[in-house]
Amino acid sequence: MVSRSAVRKFSGFSIVEFMVAALLGGIALTTMGSVLLSTQKSASEKSKQIMLLQNISSTLYQLKEDILRAGYDDGIDTSARFLGESKVTYVHSQPNALGYVYKVRSSSPSEYRHVLYWLNSKTSSLMFCEKSRPTLISVYSAATQFGNCYSLFDPNQVSVSEFT
Repeated sequence: MVSRSAVRKFSGFSIVEFMVAALLGGIALTTMGSVLLSTQKSASEKSKQIMLLQNISSTLYQLKEDILRAGYDDGIDTSARFLGESKVTYVHSQPNALGYVYKVRSSSPSEYRHVLYWLNSKTSSLMFCEKSRPTLISVYSAATQFGNCYSLFDPNQVSVSEFT
């Protein structure tokens, strides 16, 4: 005959033991899920910050390289500038804008590169307009005609409120 203690030894887990184990497992899974989600959110934010820094860095590099060429006109006595402007660089406060013109040295026939950065207050974005034309054009033409202007930053991620 089998004794009662032997039967109890092989009968398995009780419902209370199962409930405690399930509760502990649920707590462990919830904790791991929470840690995973917070790590993923942190990585996503860091990725956005890095992308913003790269965008700003490349924009400033391009601006620096171009501004050194501002006014270049292939050795002629006058400097290249927007039509109707007296200075090599165009700076305006309403709308906030910065522009310059230079002659592209390697192009044949000769071309002028017209560059304009301006703040679009309606969309809160920094716009970049670049036009290559065989003749000098006005600031207005650079911003509105002869091609398109585009936002330097993704408008869903970066909102520019000031450009001075």
